[in-house]
Amino acid sequence: MMYHDMIDRFIICRGSILNKSVFLILVSLALSACADSDDSFANGPAVVSNEELLVGEWDDNDQSLAAFKGIPFAAAPVAELRWRAPRPHTPRSGKQQASEYAAACMQGQHIVKWYADVAAYFGAGRGETGKPNRISEDCLYLNVWTPDLPDKDEEGALPVMVWFHGGSNKGGWSYEPNYIGAELAKKGVVAVTTTYRLGPLGFFSHPALASSQPDEAIANFGLLDQISALEWVRANITAFGGDANNVTCFGESSGAGDLGSVFAADVGICNRWIAQSPAGSFAERGSLAEEQVRGEKIAAQMGIEFNADSVQRLRSATADEVLAAAEAALPGHYYDVVKDDRSVVTTPLESLHQEQSSKIDFLIGTNRDEWYMYIAEDTDWQDVDRWLENAAPGNASVLKAEVDNETDPRRALDRL
Repeated sequence: MMYHDMIDRFIICRGSILNKSVFLILVSLALSACADSDDSFANGPAVVSNEELLVGEWDDNDQSLAAFKGIPFAAAPVAELRWRAPRPHTPRSGKQQASEYAAACMQGQHIVKWYADVAAYFGAGRGETGKPNRISEDCLYLNVWTPDLPDKDEEGALPVMVWFHGGSNKGGWSYEPNYIGAELAKKGVVAVTTTYRLGPLGFFSHPALASSQPDEAIANFGLLDQISALEWVRANITAFGGDANNVTCFGESSGAGDLGSVFAADVGICNRWIAQSPAGSFAERGSLAEEQVRGEKIAAQMGIEFNADSVQRLRSATADEVLAAAEAALPGHYYDVVKDDRSVVTTPLESLHQEQSSKIDFLIGTNRDEWYMYIAEDTDWQDVDRWLENAAPGNASVLKAEVDNETDPRRALDRL
């Protein structure tokens, strides 16, 4: 039997009742059939996910921990799919090697430089925080680390944790050195890290979009990517030994802030939530009209006026051109989710109030030393008092009591 015929029959079996031991035997046979032609696949862990045969790698030669990198969870959002909701990924025929990270989403160098600055401030080398191996508009991929590929019944499935990186929604990537999921997976979970469109390619709108695609999403494309990644996890994580009914979503900074909007859009898509130092506001969301004005500024920077051809011209531009125009038109802009009454209709805080009787597990906190490097070294207690008077009128004395044990006013202000 030819390899492709074997795989086609193997995939067809997904829709029928298939004994798990038979499932594993078929995977083994499929891999053995190609071992001679491609040794790089011979010893890697294999799963069938989303109707594709994926071959990953063992972590550091430890055959109890499998890593699958660069798994597509949606179609490439390029050309006519730019500034549209993510479309399903079309399964590829034959075995697919999943041992290399995919490209990070389009971004400038500001986050790479900022990470290096933070590392240097705390005494580490500037190169320790790394940088993306490459950037591309074709970037909707995720990574999975699992200590337990399924070889037993579903009762042994592991909890799943899905991580959303930060970076002001205009930088960051899924495989930053401190986001590698191997160590977390060793604690007994299936760890997933994912990407989402960033900056003007992920958080953008324009009046012409509303007229050209009236029944589609016209904003918040990065948020829709995050939801799409979670839908992929729900549908496919069982193949990696994970429990699709025990998913924790967690993220940091903009990734944590976006999770608030994921929560508001679909409270049931995760079983519990962890927001580390969420950026933006859980109580407020910008408007679609404001986003459209920013979109027009980016278009104008590219010499594109609002007319019947605006969308086509915007989609015909290269991703680099869009990125450069946004940097010039909106310097220092924080990209965020907006209330467009399609993908986002309410704020995270409103949703939390609505769900408060449902015993939602939602943990929100901040990272230690979050702002310490930004606080002047000559800060004194009067500075702390002034900050409290401005930031927390009516609650200053209560908050001041929370940091009474601090001897360093700079440390107190950092905590506040």
